[in-house]
Amino acid sequence: MMHHLKVFTLIEKPFGEGFKDAQGLARFLETSAIDTCHVKVDHYAGKKELRALQKEDPAHIQSLTIEILETATVDHRAGFYDAVGALRDVGQNHLLFMLARIFHATHSRSYILSRLVPAQDHDAHHFARYDGREGKETYLSVKAHIDDPELRHIDITLRSGKALAENRVAIIVTYTSGETKEIVLEGGHEAYMNILEDAIEGRLEGFLSTEEVLAAWKFIEEVERIKEKKEILCYPIGYDQRFFNEKAA
Repeated sequence: MMHHLKVFTLIEKPFGEGFKDAQGLARFLETSAIDTCHVKVDHYAGKKELRALQKEDPAHIQSLTIEILETATVDHRAGFYDAVGALRDVGQNHLLFMLARIFHATHSRSYILSRLVPAQDHDAHHFARYDGREGKETYLSVKAHIDDPELRHIDITLRSGKALAENRVAIIVTYTSGETKEIVLEGGHEAYMNILEDAIEGRLEGFLSTEEVLAAWKFIEEVERIKEKKEILCYPIGYDQRFFNEKAA
């Protein structure tokens, strides 16, 4: 008796180079070999801290800050960063995945991202590159809210940068009571192992849907239109980003 073997193809971020490209890629995969299951993965889905997130009552949340800060420069990835920049490198995937994952108990990730709207005040957004770099940004700070009656009161900040003073990946939740909770994500290869085990066991809820990917690209392209009208600022290598907004103002 022959056993039918199901083949999984794991596609790591980025999925496509933009909204339309991702649409075309999704259509292509849907019509490809029927014996292959294509799953889109952001390896942050394997991080134990995100998997352990408890249900939050949105009514008690005042603000959320999602940040990925690194001391490393992009000199070894210069060609890639010249074409992509921080917004597409980690904004379209890791930052948005972490944000959407917070509401997993009550809302789908695709719903959260489809309702995510950048702040209309262009002064709320900052883009910069460290000294000596040219081209795309190596730092971003983007403000947004979720266009939903139960969620729109939450102030959201998405922040990431290279060549900063510290290595840190975190979700900071500030409650209406004034209390703050920080969820710090650790590095390591455990996340990749968790992702592979999920695929082998058929646990696909952590993988990205096409709707989620397209919603993420739509938001990022809206932010890019804002970025086109903004000056790209400069900061020294080793900068403490906590003072960035004060300087940018």
